[in-house]
Amino acid sequence: MGSAKINDELKQTIQKRMQTGTPRFLFRVWHAESGGTVGLNTINRITPLRFRLNPTHSRNFFDNSIEDLAQTAEDHIQSGKIPEGTMYSSWTQSLPQALVWACIRLKTRSKHLHLCILDTRELSSAQVVLHTYAMRELLSEKISEWVDYELLAYGPLEGPVYKAVPLNDIPKVDLERFYAGFCQNMLNPKVGEGFFKKGDAASLLSAASDIGRLFGEYSLPMQVHLLSCMSHTDINHATIVDALSGPTVPEEWLDDPDPTDLDVAGHTEAQRAAIILRDLAIRAHRRGLGVSTSGGRQDLQKSQELKRTHMLAGGVTPHPMIPKHV
Repeated sequence: MGSAKINDELKQTIQKRMQTGTPRFLFRVWHAESGGTVGLNTINRITPLRFRLNPTHSRNFFDNSIEDLAQTAEDHIQSGKIPEGTMYSSWTQSLPQALVWACIRLKTRSKHLHLCILDTRELSSAQVVLHTYAMRELLSEKISEWVDYELLAYGPLEGPVYKAVPLNDIPKVDLERFYAGFCQNMLNPKVGEGFFKKGDAASLLSAASDIGRLFGEYSLPMQVHLLSCMSHTDINHATIVDALSGPTVPEEWLDDPDPTDLDVAGHTEAQRAAIILRDLAIRAHRRGLGVSTSGGRQDLQKSQELKRTHMLAGGVTPHPMIPKHV
């Protein structure tokens, strides 16, 4: 492919876009043959096919030409044939969207389905994760628009940034506490009104805890993203923060981007989760509304305002497309 490289200015723009726009926690569902062949997705690692076919291919996103990065992204989106193999894996900021994909595959690949979470803030500076529309803006306008809700992660992903759990290990009764009939209403244009089963706050918190526990150090983010999918009338913001607050909330979450700046591709449940995670960190480490380490009162005011104006309803943002890329 072409040889035009990413210059320093573009590199800084890409890194800033990821740091300020890409949500911290992303989700993915995979089966044994995801990515093109057996063994690319495991409990311990995600390996895009190019890195299996060519183990010496650079793991640094910025070592590739712009043309190669853009064309491979387009071919990946279109599920096209890539002789050298894809450099990316597909992710979503929406946990419900990941579960929808799991539902689609459940009947044929139920023994091999895994749900996983990725912490993008713990990746090295050489690893890039961007929405496809961000790639279109930064790399090439030829990258398709029809999966703008999807994020592409460059290179192998392994170690503490990644955690995968077999779907069969997750108690179905707990999932169904949230997920109404495993996506029976996903194609309904009013999906946000009846997507998840209603339940009392105590049972929802208990189910979220059971599921979160399976994800080890990512227990709290999983709980928050599950609970963020519920209607405010089922469990409100204050109830979630009160129930999940504690000394184990990482202080580093205070350094995450303002939730109002995140690219969530219209998924309000993902933005609500980011707000809750930030408020948990504020509760645990600022000890009061006036205490500040990086933005203080203004950060808190933004968070409170966003909750009032956008998050009161809760629930899931409907999306016309079902994710099909793995």
